[in-house]
Amino acid sequence: MIEVRCMTYMAVAHGISGVSYISFHYGEWWVDELAPAYWAQWADLTAELRCLAPYLLAPEVPGELEAEIIAGSKEPGALGYTALHLSLRQTDSGYFLIAVNGFNSPIKARFTVPVPVSGIAAHAAVRFENRLVEVAEGVFEDSFAPYAVHLYELPFVVDGAERETISWPRWQRRARP
Repeated sequence: MIEVRCMTYMAVAHGISGVSYISFHYGEWWVDELAPAYWAQWADLTAELRCLAPYLLAPEVPGELEAEIIAGSKEPGALGYTALHLSLRQTDSGYFLIAVNGFNSPIKARFTVPVPVSGIAAHAAVRFENRLVEVAEGVFEDSFAPYAVHLYELPFVVDGAERETISWPRWQRRARP
């Protein structure tokens, strides 16, 4: 399921406009009947995408994101892509960065996002992971496990003050494998 999530977000980062999953079935074996935990993970991924719809529908910020792999494989794979697949979106309140490690090996990356006149908050929320990363002048670093997906919310500073707290909705508090 980690690879399914990775492939889904790689497709989103590369501009798809919809997702449709087909349930594998062999003879009398149906994924929803004999593998309910697997089916539940698909339902979780679908719910995750639905919650992110405002970000996923936001316009992409063309060509302004800089990313560098600072540890791990920097070489392109067989299809010509490096490990990182990225999409930077802009909403009214900030940026939303989709970052995917498409390789089966860990990497560490450094990201530089454009800083608006008002500024960017000192921390970015990593959605579905219940953690924050430090951001200094639009630059931050993070580590990626094989096939990892990180979804960063980078809020803009409003009226010279950062957002006081980041609210974690109840559905984000569940432990994920």
